Amino acid sequence: MPIRFHCPKCNQRLSVGSRKAGTEATCPKCAAKLRVPTPEVAPESSENVTAQLDDTGVAIAPPSGEAPEQGDALFQEFVVYDDGPLVADDVEVVAPVESSEDLDYSKLAIPRWVVFTQGLLLGIVGLACFVFGLMIGARSSVSETTASEPVPCVITGNVRFDQDARTPDVGAVVIVVPQESRPEQKIDAARLSPLEPAPLRDDPRLAAIRALGGAYTRVDESGGYRLRVPDKGNYFLLFISRGKRQRASAAFDAIAAAQMGRFFSPTLDMLGEQAYVWQTRLIRSDTTINQDFE
Repeated sequence: MPIRFHCPKCNQRLSVGSRKAGTEATCPKCAAKLRVPTPEVAPESSENVTAQLDDTGVAIAPPSGEAPEQGDALFQEFVVYDDGPLVADDVEVVAPVESSEDLDYSKLAIPRWVVFTQGLLLGIVGLACFVFGLMIGARSSVSETTASEPVPCVITGNVRFDQDARTPDVGAVVIVVPQESRPEQKIDAARLSPLEPAPLRDDPRLAAIRALGGAYTRVDESGGYRLRVPDKGNYFLLFISRGKRQRASAAFDAIAAAQMGRFFSPTLDMLGEQAYVWQTRLIRSDTTINQDFE
């Protein structure tokens, strides 16, 4: 007859063969260690004993088709394995939980849906980065194209002289050349002096200055001038006065002479004894630059 009892930990109803009485077992639901109880055998009444003996006094086995006792009918829902482990009537048999000593901590168990979700997210991020890179590349390409286009700039101003700097310096020379230019052949500066007649527009010396990205002009009757350069950038700007002579006490600027000598020769023939100013300017747009010789 099977032994029916409850798990002392999870209260699961259990059934096991009578041969397992007194042994240790594991609850199939909560994996708790428990001991199978030993059933108490109630003594049979003398009437029952007598009823089970034949005329010679030998015990008679009950028929195989005999109905179970009323007490046994209460446990008909239990599944009984006489030789097997403990069995619960409403749960599946599960293997005992492995101890921490049997676990391999170098391995990680991850559900498939987690792996698939991570792969999908990585794909979305990669696609977004690709699209973002295309947008940045297209914008950079447009910026480079815009930056590579020349930006013509106009330089205007007035050139005056005397102590109050009120007299227009008519005929003064204004030259602008790019700082980064390195001409293979120097420009003949002898006829560019303000004391010489103004050269014609098709003069080869002026054409050479324009080929460098510079410009040459003379100051008009009002004391004004106007130059146009083909692009923004750093430029050398030279003013040579016609009405003002260089002071005898003025120090010789070797650096300015060397920089001018990169473009013009002979430099001294162009300057003569006239006052001059050699300066560097960053031209980013149309600008006004005035020069007063006092």
